Amino acid sequence: MKKECRIKITLNDLDRERLNRWLQSSKASKRVAARARIILDFDRGKSAAEVADSLGVSVALVYRWVSRYRKNGLDGLRDCPRPGRPSKLTEQEVEGMVRSAMKKSPSHRGPWSIRSVARVAGVSKWQIEKVWKKRWSRAQSAKSAGSGAS
Repeated sequence: MKKECRIKITLNDLDRERLNRWLQSSKASKRVAARARIILDFDRGKSAAEVADSLGVSVALVYRWVSRYRKNGLDGLRDCPRPGRPSKLTEQEVEGMVRSAMKKSPSHRGPWSIRSVARVAGVSKWQIEKVWKKRWSRAQSAKSAGSGAS
């Protein structure tokens, strides 16, 4: 029989209220909401395995966020800054470059690709991908909002 390690978390009212707000907020990322759910479920007495099963994550991930909460409180649940040099161009500047590049016809046969647009615009393919993903997700959400059942 496996031995389950039970970690106890006792939330104060203020932390519990903030975590519940994170769950209900449309601005909170899915990752932050999942972290809030982990801590709230632990507060309710669930085991790491039960929490992991309910969220579809690993037990190790559950323990990681519980440990960070115990060490740093709510600040430990927020995303840390990522390493790497910050972009010198804003998304709007890159988007403008994409628009001007795509007004030209491709130098190769076939449709525009991320790499060919990046080459013509003079920016990295990662910057083009970021702009395209954001634009694509906006277009998809506008499409799905407009195609409601009548």
